[in-house]
Amino acid sequence: MDCGELRDRLALESVRSEIAAGCVVFLLDGLDELGEEREEKYETKKWNSETGKQETVIETRQYDPRKRLMDSIPSRDQIIVTCRVKDYTEIGKSSP
Repeated sequence: MDCGELRDRLALESVRSEIAAGCVVFLLDGLDELGEEREEKYETKKWNSETGKQETVIETRQYDPRKRLMDSIPSRDQIIVTCRVKDYTEIGKSSP
């Protein structure tokens, strides 16, 4: 059975239920391939007191995609991360 067939057989709600119950082990390979800290642009709304209107402003911020990914995983979930040790250490994150 190939991946496409397997995906078709699994009911989406069943998979979501297993994840929510903490019954899934996530295998994340290649954390180092996400790259290092970088800058991203985002839109934000700010009030302009001179014009009395809300304006869209483009701002930038620094982020590390490796740390962002690790921070997005709830601590109760079981995960296995494989990557170069240097990258994992650089973001200052250890497994829960």
